[in-house]
Amino acid sequence: MSQRLAENSKSLRIMLTAGCVVVMIWALKMSQPFLAPVVVAFFLAQLAAPVMKGMRKNRVPLPLAVAFTVMLNILIVVGFVVVSVNLITDFQPQVRDYIAALLARGDEYALHLQEVRNMEDAVSYWKDFSRPGAEAIVRFVGGTDIIGRVIALFSTAFFILLLMVFMLLEGGKFTGRIAAIRRLHGPNFAHLGTVSKDIQKYLGVKTLVSAATGTLAGGLCALLGVEGALLWGLVAFILNFIPAIGSVVAAVPPVLIRLAEGEPFLATMVLTGYIIINIIFGNFLEPLLLGRRFGVSTLVILISVLFWGWLWGPLGMFLAVPLTMLVKVVLDNTEDFEWISVAMGKSGIKPLKVKSGEPVVALHEQEP
Repeated sequence: MSQRLAENSKSLRIMLTAGCVVVMIWALKMSQPFLAPVVVAFFLAQLAAPVMKGMRKNRVPLPLAVAFTVMLNILIVVGFVVVSVNLITDFQPQVRDYIAALLARGDEYALHLQEVRNMEDAVSYWKDFSRPGAEAIVRFVGGTDIIGRVIALFSTAFFILLLMVFMLLEGGKFTGRIAAIRRLHGPNFAHLGTVSKDIQKYLGVKTLVSAATGTLAGGLCALLGVEGALLWGLVAFILNFIPAIGSVVAAVPPVLIRLAEGEPFLATMVLTGYIIINIIFGNFLEPLLLGRRFGVSTLVILISVLFWGWLWGPLGMFLAVPLTMLVKVVLDNTEDFEWISVAMGKSGIKPLKVKSGEPVVALHEQEP
């Protein structure tokens, strides 16, 4: 009888947990307009924290260090927006011409398949497939309101920077507050210190690798005569922050431009160059710089990109890995769901386990 009650209790617990997860996901999706700027401000503060800490070590007063750090971020963001808007404006008039050229070449190939290869209705199938997508691209990229969309994307910048200022000001008091909460028998948040350092390292390395990727991609496009090489280098830099699929998407516009110009060999060269760049940086350099402590499997990263993209759109894709790192550490420190964290990681990585009263120094690795 007691065994049956235990089984029923376990089943009820699983059902309640599943229900709570569904409610949490729904709450995250509904609260996206409020939570997304807060999360962005948090990650920007993590990325800027080393600059402020370096100034504090040189005995720069806290208000001055925060002001300098925030102004540096403002200059970077404003410069990025100005350059992006100018490059998009310059390339915008050519979008329709490139799409028209691609459709014409597609029509020729479809007609060849229909007449020479005896593939019935190849032309009609091609037109049904290509025309709606081409029209959507023209409306989105070639529309007159593209600049308005770019500016609207940064409309919450003031709110984000304001949050970032207070996060930087409060960052130095974080350790003391954790200790005070623990003394009052509250939850143990000691592991958040390590998570913060891991996120800082990930964002720093990812930014450097993305900058190198964008520089090489832009140089490759310029070398192979792709129109708007600087724009495609900037696109490669931005999309490299989206794991797994970002670098693939970044290669599509330059390849299509060379195809539209009737240069299939050069299009193949562009694609090959992008693949080589991303293999070198994504498969070798980036894992080498990050190390094994960021041990999340490739499948989990891909699923997390799709999940956070569905939840918060493009912004969720950009923040997928840091958010997944936070979720993984939370799961590491729960007895019931620690196994999920183990399943998320790569083989050979022990989960981050925090015992009561013990500070966290680093994630540990199993001996080979």
